[in-house]
Amino acid sequence: KARSRAIPGEFKSFGEFLRAARHGGDPRLVKDNATPEESKDLVENVGLAGGFLVPQQFIPQLMSVAAEQSIVEPRATVIPMASRSVLIPTLDMSRGTTGETAFYGGVDITWTEEAGLKTESQPYFKQIELVAHKKVGYVEASDELLADNAVGLEAVLTRLFGGAIAWTDDYAYLKGNGVGKPLGIWNAGATITVTRAAANTFTFVDAVNMMARALPGGRYVWVMAQSALPQLYQFDDANNNYIWQPNAVPAGASTLLGWPVIFTEKLPVLGTTGDVMLCDFSHYLIGRRQGLTIGRSTDYRFQYDLTAWRFVERVDGQPWLDAAITLADGTTTVSPFVMLGAYS
Repeated sequence: KARSRAIPGEFKSFGEFLRAARHGGDPRLVKDNATPEESKDLVENVGLAGGFLVPQQFIPQLMSVAAEQSIVEPRATVIPMASRSVLIPTLDMSRGTTGETAFYGGVDITWTEEAGLKTESQPYFKQIELVAHKKVGYVEASDELLADNAVGLEAVLTRLFGGAIAWTDDYAYLKGNGVGKPLGIWNAGATITVTRAAANTFTFVDAVNMMARALPGGRYVWVMAQSALPQLYQFDDANNNYIWQPNAVPAGASTLLGWPVIFTEKLPVLGTTGDVMLCDFSHYLIGRRQGLTIGRSTDYRFQYDLTAWRFVERVDGQPWLDAAITLADGTTTVSPFVMLGAYS
């Protein structure tokens, strides 16, 4: 079986190895010709398909570069699902009127004289349905690659697919349209969009206006596109003093208006609706029917000496509020999900 690999100990750095693998022709790489079948799948003799495996001495460097951590699920309300769907009862908080609060689901308390007529009231309930959606990853690898590689392909595939599935989960919780996937905060009926103060910017005024529309008492985090970071350092007051001073602690621990700031690649570029969000993710429901499972088959592509790998997950998510809450002033609406909108 044809294969290509790097000779351990011959490269001075991981970057040098990558350049050699990309351009080929380096005497430190052992290569043979590929067969048509091998060129289609994850085999050893095609660099882009996993062929030039990293020499053992560079493994720690390879594995140290990781994607960003999940944003929503560690802060959300996670509900185990024993069947394909689950119904969750919740108070209907969309019934607020002037002089009355919406936080008790329609229960009205009135002042009355002794023996006077009592006003009837009752709480209103509704149900949220979570339906497990299936997500699958699939890859094929040659038996030689499994047997000969130095990195332990099974562990690498598990890490890569597990990370990729977690990333796409998070993306769906933020931006999913609810069709065959979770309903993300971006498209939720409860999400409030605040008009931007100036085009293509994120200003301190925007942050204050967003905070004013946040449901009181929440455990909020700011979620921002990476391109919004320079804007934070330019927040200034009337005397041109910088307002935002990041703490001298690891990235992600700095705060804005008392709440942590998280930068992510999962939101659109600065100046676009949704580039900055202020969220209390405890009001987001995640239903898990099936965690990440990994299946392997040596039968499907047996004649090509290929092993098929399948990664499966079943999950759903949506905010438990379907509308913003109107405060007792009859005008102001608040929500645990506030998004910065376009300038107008």
